[in-house]
Amino acid sequence: MTVYHSDGVNTDMFRNNRTGTVIELVYKKTMRSITILLIILFLSCNDNSTPEIKSEAQKEKDRDAIDKSYSYTDFNGCFWMITGKDTLVAWLAQTENTITGKLSFDNFEKDGSSGPVHGTIEGDVAKLWYSFQSEGMKSIMEVWLKKQGDTLLRGTGDSKVNEDSSYFADRTAVNFNADQPLRKVDCAEVPAKYK
Repeated sequence: MTVYHSDGVNTDMFRNNRTGTVIELVYKKTMRSITILLIILFLSCNDNSTPEIKSEAQKEKDRDAIDKSYSYTDFNGCFWMITGKDTLVAWLAQTENTITGKLSFDNFEKDGSSGPVHGTIEGDVAKLWYSFQSEGMKSIMEVWLKKQGDTLLRGTGDSKVNEDSSYFADRTAVNFNADQPLRKVDCAEVPAKYK
């Protein structure tokens, strides 16, 4: 006997046809797999655990760890170098990775210069811009200082000039010479003419 559904499909054709049975089995297995996957997904997303409650001491430890991860090399203070009859003095004040201050170059038998500096800290290097007047001209010079213990090493390298500004030509080739370090000193010991 042939049975027809309301949509006119002969269901006997599927029962007697071996291919139809295979299709039905594949369909059932696929639906079963999809159902199992959905249940697993639902259960894994339904986390009923309570959130971790931290003590005030643990919160303070976490804050300290975060602060340390954002710590910067300390460039605060006064530094100077005396080479023969030439003197270089740096007064530096730091806020996080920003530096401001003053540099003074007192060169024997040459015009000296003095003026403000500002810049940023990258790792253990302060990258500064020094504004000064020398021989009646206002100039800007890039100055890099590398922190090494309680000393600063001045960066040297080839420079370029654009109008009134001098800067490093190749920032990857800046050298820091340990032969003439600026040593940290008590700011009260620095002579008044450099303040």
